[in-house]
Amino acid sequence: MKRLITGVLAACAFATLAPQAVAKPWPEEHPITIVVGFPAGSGLDVVTRQISDQLARKLGQSIVVENRAGAGGNISAEWVTRARPDGYTFLMTNLGVLAASPALYQNLSFDPAKDLDPVARVATSQLVAVTSPELQAKDTKAFLALAKANPGNYTYASGGNGAIQQLGTEMLKQQAGIDLRHVPYKGGAAAIPDLISNRVSLLIDGFSVTGPLIKTGKLRPLFTPSEQRNAQYPDVPTSAEVGLPDMLIYGWQGVLAPKGTSPEVIEKVSKALEEVLASPELKQRLEAQGAEAAYMNSADFAAFVAQERKRWGDLIQQAGITTN
Repeated sequence: MKRLITGVLAACAFATLAPQAVAKPWPEEHPITIVVGFPAGSGLDVVTRQISDQLARKLGQSIVVENRAGAGGNISAEWVTRARPDGYTFLMTNLGVLAASPALYQNLSFDPAKDLDPVARVATSQLVAVTSPELQAKDTKAFLALAKANPGNYTYASGGNGAIQQLGTEMLKQQAGIDLRHVPYKGGAAAIPDLISNRVSLLIDGFSVTGPLIKTGKLRPLFTPSEQRNAQYPDVPTSAEVGLPDMLIYGWQGVLAPKGTSPEVIEKVSKALEEVLASPELKQRLEAQGAEAAYMNSADFAAFVAQERKRWGDLIQQAGITTN
């Protein structure tokens, strides 16, 4: 009898421990996919690939970055909302999709607040207004004078309707009293050839996209819409220094998952991102691209997105920004 009781107790103990021993966040043998709504080489793509390399090592799980460009990042977001919430699919996206699109698109097929679970904010990035050296405007004052003298004759590029490039330039139009025509592309990087050749007049985008071309003289920087100059590009003046003190905007990027993804998976990925973003190596790599590690956990990121959604929704309504 004593042996029987001992055996039963041992079996019970094993049964209790066994599920814990075999439980895995990712039990299937295939990689995690992080979907990006812009083409390879875009600012968001660069940041995603830098982070995903270290995140894969931290999680012990292979990660594939998949580019699904179009509609200012909304195509990728919609695709992720329809993915299985099994922990194998995540979205890396930005201000445009999460904060601006709900105000710009009345018939948006998804609601970021209802159809996606925030995982973490990962980075912020300074922007810069750039033109072609072929344009007859060597600085911001000359560009604004040119635009005011020729209303509607000059254009600006964006990564799509509702993308941060459009929001930033519409803010510039409002504050400087100029009229520029909008030319949307599939990501800011896609506009670069036309910008260099002066087929489009202006782009406001991250240093990660424009920086190397600024250094080689293929693009001319006008200003950064920030309170401080960028440490990597100290010769680029701030918006206040060129007479636009209220022209302040910065990019931010975050990771989300399909609604209903396991809280344990979200917590594990969020914690891993926190550790990865604290790495001096990754911080340095991001800074070289004009971005800065800026981790927020899931709850804080959700609150931040709600605040940003109100801020940009109000601006879009007040400025009469449309997707045309």
